[in-house]
Amino acid sequence: MFAKILLLTLLLSPFYVLANLDIGIGTHLNNYKNSSKHYGELIKGYGFTSVRDGFSWNSIQTNPARMNVTEKTLNADAFFSNYNNESNGVNSLFVLGYGSNFYTEGGYPQNREQVNKFVDYVGWVVNRYKGKVKYYEIWNEWLLGTGIGRGKTRPKDDLFLYLVQQSYKKIKEIDPNAIVIAGSINPLHKNEVTWLNGLVKQGLMSYVDGISIHPYAFNEPKSVRDPEGSFIAIDKFEASLSKLTGKNVPLYITEMGYPTGTEFSGGVSNIQAAQNIVKYTLLAASRNYIKGLWWYDLIDDGSDQDNKEHNFGLLYQNEKSKEAAVLLKALLPIIKKNDITTTSDNENYVVSVKGIGQVTWIRGENYSYQEWLMKINKLNN
Repeated sequence: MFAKILLLTLLLSPFYVLANLDIGIGTHLNNYKNSSKHYGELIKGYGFTSVRDGFSWNSIQTNPARMNVTEKTLNADAFFSNYNNESNGVNSLFVLGYGSNFYTEGGYPQNREQVNKFVDYVGWVVNRYKGKVKYYEIWNEWLLGTGIGRGKTRPKDDLFLYLVQQSYKKIKEIDPNAIVIAGSINPLHKNEVTWLNGLVKQGLMSYVDGISIHPYAFNEPKSVRDPEGSFIAIDKFEASLSKLTGKNVPLYITEMGYPTGTEFSGGVSNIQAAQNIVKYTLLAASRNYIKGLWWYDLIDDGSDQDNKEHNFGLLYQNEKSKEAAVLLKALLPIIKKNDITTTSDNENYVVSVKGIGQVTWIRGENYSYQEWLMKINKLNN
């Protein structure tokens, strides 16, 4: 009887993927030692379809009179200009953001005149990469002050709304086919959702093609820390946002990751991170409201195991693969070519790949790296 009830429950709670889901990777190309082509081929080899990167307003505003590519932006510029295109199988997401030493003292724009200068930077970028960049993300974690520094005053929300509005208009004027997103909030944090909802009520959705989210969960309560719990929360967030707007809202997970440092830093073991990343990717691929997922990030940013910011990479600093990278390399070709369906009773999970097979797991159980590799390889045979 239990088996029949479980089967009925599973069948009543399906999620389905839509075609053309981008599974991408965040990079810091301007900090890497090799060429953009090297990293483009490396990323393509792992099966990712998109790269999230960019450079700040301040890095190209070399004086008040002009903007230009600098030594600090050469690698990213080479990628956006030359390597990145659909024929290579890797598109890009450009993050537009941060202040100017000339116009905003390195902080947030504080008035419309300063925002208009920011929009000049937006126009410069879009003109340079017209037809080469698929996505533009307007600012990164505005609410948190990422990239701004301490002591910088965040202006009222209507100025941010004006910034998004004017940036959107400029992007679409130059490149109507570009997809424009904004938000970069963590939907697991009530205060960030409240902030976004306030902007939506003021008309944000008229100036974006979707909302970007950063649903990091490694420091969250246990109920939402694992991929299953995270997606229960994200599903609720999406339902609430759609109700508020009266329409389905495309969501782009432009940052998500599991640091592999010490427990002190919020980190987990390489094996646990690999398991979480595989589960999360499968669950994301089965949600029709999610249009893209970019893992943060490609390469560890340092070697300090107690610093979580050093340990988000799918690769070590020497570019050798962690377990998660190997599993994704096996999994991503399957996701790109097939429809994905997830059914669950929030304990037993069944991910079906149309016409191929299934991946199953029980929430709360830990599986070894070899077990996950076997589960994925069965779909490849």
